Amino acid sequence: MPWLRTGDNVATSPRLLRIWEDPDATTALMLEAFGFLVLCASLSAAHTQDYHVSWGTAVLVAREEASRMIDVCVRAGLLEETEVDGIQMWKIIDDPDFLHMRTKEEIDWERQRKSDNSNPELIIPVRLRDGDACRYCGQVVKWAARKGRLAGTYDHRVPGQAATVATMVVACKRCNSARKDNPIADEQYPLLPAPTRPYFSPETREWIAGHEWAKANGYSITSRRGKTIPPGTVPDDRKSIVERTQRTGSQPENATQPRPTSQVDNATPTTRQRTGSQPENATSRPDTQSDPANTSRPTSQVDNANPTHPHPPAQTADLPDPADPAERHSPASGRAGSGRDGTGRSPNPLPDRNVPSRNRSLPNPSPRRRGRRGKNRKTGA
Repeated sequence: MPWLRTGDNVATSPRLLRIWEDPDATTALMLEAFGFLVLCASLSAAHTQDYHVSWGTAVLVAREEASRMIDVCVRAGLLEETEVDGIQMWKIIDDPDFLHMRTKEEIDWERQRKSDNSNPELIIPVRLRDGDACRYCGQVVKWAARKGRLAGTYDHRVPGQAATVATMVVACKRCNSARKDNPIADEQYPLLPAPTRPYFSPETREWIAGHEWAKANGYSITSRRGKTIPPGTVPDDRKSIVERTQRTGSQPENATQPRPTSQVDNATPTTRQRTGSQPENATSRPDTQSDPANTSRPTSQVDNANPTHPHPPAQTADLPDPADPAERHSPASGRAGSGRDGTGRSPNPLPDRNVPSRNRSLPNPSPRRRGRRGKNRKTGA
């Protein structure tokens, strides 16, 4: 779809402010030249003229002032004279921060991609060959989703050219967006070999079985139905291939990598055990013999400190004497040291309600005085 976009600071752009260098510059001239330029750019974008303005377009916008507006814009460097197919034209300065429009090449390529992605002669053979797993990260995609990193799509291996079955592969949205037109995309996102036993979700099986073009051309899924694999999971028979391919190249951004152990996780195990919880790597740390992905796991300084005991035992904390009245538990908070019951942290400790009143240092409250009404009740007056 053609469109024109102007920068947020287009009104203060140095290119536009050059109009004030014109000897006849006025505020009216500035507004006229800016409006003329934007309208010409809008027509150029709508007709995919790639920043070019013809004399007819200039007359349509400025009428009898077309020649003067062109001269002002040329002197300010906003237009430059050129020739296209032997016809004199003027080209708007190509600056994305000033005026930016989609070119004819970009629009044609977008239309070609949409046409290829909806062509059953391409996508059905590709889906039958690749299954429902991305050919870059190996994760199962979601064909029903339009957004999100696991949304299923197709990647053109040769950008800018119409796709063939050999140059189109199944991809997730994240890998496809990250590759784009990057010249080193194949190094950062190496292509996995086609699966020998592709995985097909129930939705894909139903779609292929009910597609008119597939039935008319004899395309069907003949493999046995296996267990359903949730999106984002690498099929079991592809895990070793994914790991081997990604080890030789660069890891994709959405590849599952082992979590490195930081110094913070193991540096203070006593702090975690004092609160009653186990250290983070005490029970959830995977066994390196059963998890091949864990062989590349970085080792923290604590792991190398003592080879015999990779995790030093927790040190006994210096806890206060339980008989210390400063550590009495408050009935309100239930925790010692909260400062609510005079644990020694508050400058004015409060007395414990459980201690008898004779041990308190507070004065005895004065007896309640009976009013006249109570006296009358007693005497019956």
